[in-house]
Amino acid sequence: MDQLLLVGAGRDGGGGSRSISRCHPGALGPGSQAESGTSVREAARGRADQRRRPRTCNLTAPGPPLRLLDAVLPRPAHRQRQMRGAGVAWAQVLPAAGPLLLQPPRLAGPLPSVFRPAGPGPLSSEPPGDLLYDPGPLLALSGPYCAAVQRGAEAPGAGGEISGWPPLAQGQSQAAARAAPPRGRLSWDITQLWAAGYCQEDGQLGRVRMDPLADTLQRLREAFRAGRTRPAEFRAAQLKGLSRFLQENKQLLQEALAEDLHKSPFESEVSEISIGQDEINKALRNLHAWMKDEKVSKNLATQLDSAFIRKEPFGLVLIIAPWNYPVNLTLVPLVGALAAGNCVVLKPSEISKSTEKVLAEVLPRYLDQSCFAVVLGGPAETGRLLERKFDYIFFTGSPRVGRVVMTAAAQHLTPVTLELGGKNPCYVDDSCDPQTVANRVAFFRFFNAGQTCVAPDYVLCSPATQERLLPALQRAIASFYGEDPQRSPSLGRIVSDRHFRRVQALLCCGRVAIGGQSDERDRYIAPTVLVDVKETEPVMQEEIFGPVLPIVNVGSVDEAIEFIGRREKPLALYAFSSSSQVVRRVLAGTSSGGFCGNDGFMHMTLASLPFGGVGASGMGRYHGKFSFDTFSHHRACLLRAPGLEKIYSVRYPPYSPGKLRLLLVAMKDCSCTLL
Repeated sequence: MDQLLLVGAGRDGGGGSRSISRCHPGALGPGSQAESGTSVREAARGRADQRRRPRTCNLTAPGPPLRLLDAVLPRPAHRQRQMRGAGVAWAQVLPAAGPLLLQPPRLAGPLPSVFRPAGPGPLSSEPPGDLLYDPGPLLALSGPYCAAVQRGAEAPGAGGEISGWPPLAQGQSQAAARAAPPRGRLSWDITQLWAAGYCQEDGQLGRVRMDPLADTLQRLREAFRAGRTRPAEFRAAQLKGLSRFLQENKQLLQEALAEDLHKSPFESEVSEISIGQDEINKALRNLHAWMKDEKVSKNLATQLDSAFIRKEPFGLVLIIAPWNYPVNLTLVPLVGALAAGNCVVLKPSEISKSTEKVLAEVLPRYLDQSCFAVVLGGPAETGRLLERKFDYIFFTGSPRVGRVVMTAAAQHLTPVTLELGGKNPCYVDDSCDPQTVANRVAFFRFFNAGQTCVAPDYVLCSPATQERLLPALQRAIASFYGEDPQRSPSLGRIVSDRHFRRVQALLCCGRVAIGGQSDERDRYIAPTVLVDVKETEPVMQEEIFGPVLPIVNVGSVDEAIEFIGRREKPLALYAFSSSSQVVRRVLAGTSSGGFCGNDGFMHMTLASLPFGGVGASGMGRYHGKFSFDTFSHHRACLLRAPGLEKIYSVRYPPYSPGKLRLLLVAMKDCSCTLL
């Protein structure tokens, strides 16, 4: 098989969905037109023989961006081996048939070394580094949409997009055509593609599965099995590459974060870039110590042996990152995975589009791409990705999606870390200074527009404390963001229109005491405080993830503890009091992923403390050495000399009471210095 035909469909200019029910070859190149109705093979080879015709295919697409193409063409089972892996086809969505000029796709991962520019052609002025393009005639399909074919040995393992220009007009030069804006775009995150093709032996049409993701995973697995990631020198080189990525692209990352979340340079540096850099530095300083075998205590029966724990990489790791801190929550687990010696597939969030683009297009240049890949896509693509077998999955996101991830992981018995969220309580005692509490609560609640998984989600206090706290919160908000917070460069925005509408709907709960303004065009919601909130209202039933702070009244610290205890265990819990006894009472009477007294989420700034949830807020832990341990299999090892058989023969039958007493003494779990 020397060519594959990949059929694509999308929306027409009027916005209607189209379906291609029959495939007919179109123009073969500038100035040549194939007769309508000829077969794919005849059109490609310029033959006039019309005996063979393509089989019927039906392909309907809901509209661009087209995430998955499936040209369903019958294929005899015995032809699968001959046709699989024989070529690559890039689909091209265009409003009309005709010869095509292609703009090379922007890829999020490496192409195999066999992909090299094939020679002069329409793209020869700026050929992509590792992209194979066919400068010869491009095969097109007639009808409202076209498909362009390019030959290759295998497909890339990531994603990208490809744009195309309309067919050349009569007498129009290629340069003039390229000067016009491209029309039509196909975005993909390839997990599986079905392509129509024919076998060069008999010209029969068939169906070929294009699965470049499988090729990527296989490439990473082969690199791991070859031991490429195990040496400390290799791991350190990857960490240094990550460090260079942050240092050389700081401005690019800050701009992307500003586009996605309206993050100020201050917030981007403090909560994203510097945290990633600190994790890298700590891993580089301690890498050899972390990798070192950990000796363990021995009992009398093993005093002559060597017993230790060896930290081994799991293998192929999948990291699914969120959108709210798209640099921090992507790179920090990535540091742990690389330091532990794993190969990594990284799935950044498609919601933070600008940051996703940087991570997909720039980050791979700094890492060994035989051991690292970026996969793009939305929920559907992530679902298909989770169908694959990984050796470890690290997920950060909502509890709802966390259940989906855990269910998928269970199919392969894959261990997981789930960093989820929840409603984080903040108890404020009557003894507190209201302005100090207001400053700290407002800062951590409205940081990143409230889109922080460990932010205080609601306040528990007495009615008297609420009356003192409200004016203090008003002063804190005005001090931080001015009289018109929408004009403040320090206040972020809600990440998307869908999330904006969800948070805006919560403003109807209780009564707005502070703020409440919103602007959908700007995705702006003012820092808002709600009072008179009922426990049954939506704002108290779901994680807010926005700049909204409900206040719930309780009569005492015991009532607050009881209120917290009847809800799901949160990711973080906060208690403010001038009495350390009250703070410790809340600590002792509750359970949460993390706890901080008299401040916000400062416990997260210590790499010496593990970060993770409990119960519905997640499982597993990371940060610093905890990240290294999370991505390492702790292998129990005991090495024994081959001799001394007379000593060890006491365990063999025939058994006797004397042997039993001796074995019980020898196998007690304690160290012995007698031998």
